[in-house]
Amino acid sequence: MIGLLYPTRDCGEDDFLACARKLDPDLTVDFAYVPWGEDIGRVDDLDPAEKHEAVSRACSRCSFTRGLAGAREQASVLSERLGVPAHSTSLAYLTALAHLGTKRVALAPVYHRVTTTSFVDFLTETVIETVHSVSADAPSDRALGALGTPPVRRGLGTLFSR
Repeated sequence: MIGLLYPTRDCGEDDFLACARKLDPDLTVDFAYVPWGEDIGRVDDLDPAEKHEAVSRACSRCSFTRGLAGAREQASVLSERLGVPAHSTSLAYLTALAHLGTKRVALAPVYHRVTTTSFVDFLTETVIETVHSVSADAPSDRALGALGTPPVRRGLGTLFSR
């Protein structure tokens, strides 16, 4: 069983479930919804008695805005509290880039430009160069969903036209 700490109910969980089924049809994914805010590092309410084999903070913004050290600390605190390996979306992204041998990226995140800059800074700490980025400027994942396909495609078109 994998436990995911997730910021917004009913907003993309099906993607995680579909990926889990591709990895192992018997794999169970359990979601714990953790509210936004300054207390994103607080894990006191999480139950260490749950029988998860691993846990991940499934919200990239909540794991990169404090930099690489902050992302690592967040995973460490989760691991200590729950007694299982812990990761985050941002750390998993770095792991994937390292596995692929990628040192340069282009980004099209859903974030506001300020948050995108924070993500670029996070990547820079790990010697990943961002060659270009565009931002959807969505204040939340729900707001991005409300934009529909055309604005997202325009952003991607801008990214890939360089």
